[in-house]
Amino acid sequence: MRKQAAVLAILLLLLLAGCRTQPAGETGQPMPSDSAKPTDTPEQTVTPTPMEELEVSPAPEGTVSPAPTDSQPPQTTGAPDCRALAEELWEKYPDSLSNSQWYALDRAYWFADYVPGTSVDDRGEGTDSSPLSQPDVYFYEDTTGDMAPEDVAAELVNVMLRSADPEGGWEIASQSLLDRDGLLDLCAEYLASYTGGWEDQNRLKSWFDTWAAGIPGIGEDMWVLHPSYTGGTVTQESGGWFVIMRSGSVYRMQRDDAFGVYVQQPQVQARVQFTRALEAWGWFQGAPLTVDAGAKTAADGREWYPVTDSRFSTVLDLRMYLKGIFSDEIAEELLSMDLYRDVDGVLCCAQSARTAPDLADAAVQVEQESDTRLVCRLEGTLTWSDGSRPAQAVSVSFPYEKVGDKWLFTEFSWPQ
Repeated sequence: MRKQAAVLAILLLLLLAGCRTQPAGETGQPMPSDSAKPTDTPEQTVTPTPMEELEVSPAPEGTVSPAPTDSQPPQTTGAPDCRALAEELWEKYPDSLSNSQWYALDRAYWFADYVPGTSVDDRGEGTDSSPLSQPDVYFYEDTTGDMAPEDVAAELVNVMLRSADPEGGWEIASQSLLDRDGLLDLCAEYLASYTGGWEDQNRLKSWFDTWAAGIPGIGEDMWVLHPSYTGGTVTQESGGWFVIMRSGSVYRMQRDDAFGVYVQQPQVQARVQFTRALEAWGWFQGAPLTVDAGAKTAADGREWYPVTDSRFSTVLDLRMYLKGIFSDEIAEELLSMDLYRDVDGVLCCAQSARTAPDLADAAVQVEQESDTRLVCRLEGTLTWSDGSRPAQAVSVSFPYEKVGDKWLFTEFSWPQ
């Protein structure tokens, strides 16, 4: 029994010895040399952290985050260049800006009321005596050509106030103007206070729209100001924007929110449409639309030249344009001259031996005869560049009437 117990004790000791974990170097395998071990890169070098240290407080401020990798791109943590973003939004969403659709019209549209040679002009249409009445328009001509826009602005404010209150004793100081760059700077300041995520384009646009709704979307040779003036002991500044624009040496000023009212007036529309009517009439009187030099030959043997004016692709386009200016009778009479035809599906023009006259020293006055009839009276001098006819003074009236829901020229002709 003693012998059997001794054998069992020995077996038990051997079993326990086989369960002991072998330390490095005791497995029977040779230890690798230092030169054979892989070299750790900075990103791979990690100091093991004891389990009990995983709940240590966050790292102090100033700790540098690991460099981003392809699988983990950098996160946007700061605002972009607000000035560049302001310009991008300005260009991308022009309709968000106050009355921007009006400023985009041809500059001649806004100066149609100005009488050449008049240094100071108040074309006010307001019915009350307030200098901010709408839709008053104020003109000023810099006859010297040396005035700064700020000085012209002071003169315009002076014209505005004196036209409303000649005895008011107003004192006009220099006016502080903002151009497009100045407004973009204001927009950048506004964007700098944006607290949303910059990648949220919808919220960013809403933020921009809120600002832009009260800001004029001006272009070149345009400025905005809040007019300031002093009367007695009170210094005042308008809370609304006034827009100043320049055409040559003439400046025009009007309250921003009056532009929409102004352009809807039949008198203004009559002047604009009259300019277009003179141009369109010339297309059939020796001043045709621009054409390509490569002629097309029609079935009747006549040569036709493709029209390059981007407004018109077919005769139908031209017809619709003419009927937006003239009565149907006048439009069809012009087209019956057979100077324009579709050839191979393209609007083309035939050559004409006629030479259109130039109009010099033109002056246009618009008179309202009734709620549905205006008259454009034109005075000027017709000259022919080819010398085929002597200069001719003209004085012509063109009725502009409301036909249905449209205003159209119902008579239009030049002296023969």
